[in-house]
Amino acid sequence: MMDDILDLWERYLTALYARTTRVAYLYDVRRFVAFLGKPLLLANTQDIQRFVTQEGQRLAASTICRLVSALRAFYAWACVQGELLEVSPVNGIKTPRGGRRLPRVLRKDEVEMLLQHKGASRREQAILLLMLDAGLRLVEVSRLSRTDINLQDRTVLIQGKGDKQRMVPLSDRLHDALAEWLYQEPGLPNDPLFPGYKGASLKPRAIGYVVNRIGRDVKLDRNLSPHLLRHTFATRLLRQGVNLRVIQQLLGHANISTTQIYTEVVSADLVQAISQLT
Repeated sequence: MMDDILDLWERYLTALYARTTRVAYLYDVRRFVAFLGKPLLLANTQDIQRFVTQEGQRLAASTICRLVSALRAFYAWACVQGELLEVSPVNGIKTPRGGRRLPRVLRKDEVEMLLQHKGASRREQAILLLMLDAGLRLVEVSRLSRTDINLQDRTVLIQGKGDKQRMVPLSDRLHDALAEWLYQEPGLPNDPLFPGYKGASLKPRAIGYVVNRIGRDVKLDRNLSPHLLRHTFATRLLRQGVNLRVIQQLLGHANISTTQIYTEVVSADLVQAISQLT
């Protein structure tokens, strides 16, 4: 019975999450099953709290947060599956303090340094702006084909996690960078947008290297990464008053709770600004 339920849940996860997240969630829930000693659907809040307390003695806070997230995802799913469960036993379970670090974002002057960089090629400019102005993940940039770019409608079609598609509008500078790159690098519609070895899509690792090198070229005082650019994109939108649900859709987050962490970044900025008032 337990394996049947987990099989059903895994099918549900497959439609929403990347393989690495799916595997981690299943691993965490199966560990809880081994600890519990009774059917998953008979677990109560006290069982989960005892498990979290036990694991907290040997695991990092970030790992405990992931474990609780896995249990929360499972029981939330169970609650909407008809008669399986009425109330999630994870309600009221708190994750450890410090378990979730706020995303690092670029300062305004650092963004300007990147935008004013004259040494980047057209390809490098397009890669940079797809992350900075459209919030793409590293692997999403790698997957892009020429046909995913619609210069007339000013949109990019993204193949996200779990093969879910989303459409993101192009900023003026991203539109111009992509237009220049497509003009410079002619090809067929289904060709990779950024071809690498023997015409195949440029590998994520190679794209990450491009981003990191741009950061070194402009002499940033920290490593420039695709995640740093994506976090900066989301935070800039939030500061400009864009609705959190819209940002969730643009980033391709399955859950709004993932997007909400950017509100904490903005709140932390406000606290720091107020503390510096004289």
